[in-house]
Amino acid sequence: MVPTVSETLRVPGFKSGEISSVGLFLDADWQTPIPDTFARLKAAIEAVGLPAADKPGTVNHTGVRTGIFIFPDNHSPGTLENLLDDCAARIYPELREKVQQFTAGAATASLTREDRSEFAKPAGEIKVTMGCIANFLRPTRAIQTSIADNRWLCDESWRCQTSPSFTPSSRI
Repeated sequence: MVPTVSETLRVPGFKSGEISSVGLFLDADWQTPIPDTFARLKAAIEAVGLPAADKPGTVNHTGVRTGIFIFPDNHSPGTLENLLDDCAARIYPELREKVQQFTAGAATASLTREDRSEFAKPAGEIKVTMGCIANFLRPTRAIQTSIADNRWLCDESWRCQTSPSFTPSSRI
């Protein structure tokens, strides 16, 4: 993302005043501490001449609004799917339960190590589960489409207590 912003700023005729906000959203790395990830991204944002927020999950409102949100909650290792799982527990509880049962059963299928490689990763099972819910709601579409079109992030899910760092006030 940061290289894209840098390249955009160098496009002939582009007016930097046309950028009103930049938000970076990424999964927490299971091996890199979140403060280190944030510090690296903050430095990269500042290197292209944009102001950066002081901590993950906040928005800098000076000049161009910028913010960095590290899923699931700016503090814990995890992914977007951890946040979606919290929301699904509230919004789609029966569908979530049935998909978890399916995922648990499918995990016992005879598969090669290569077939199982993504599922075996730390976030593999939750990614499969949330992907199945998203595909049920919006068949053949990417999970982003389901997030935009379905109730994952509706008013009720904003009240989800397990991911309080991601709220409507976090919006860039």
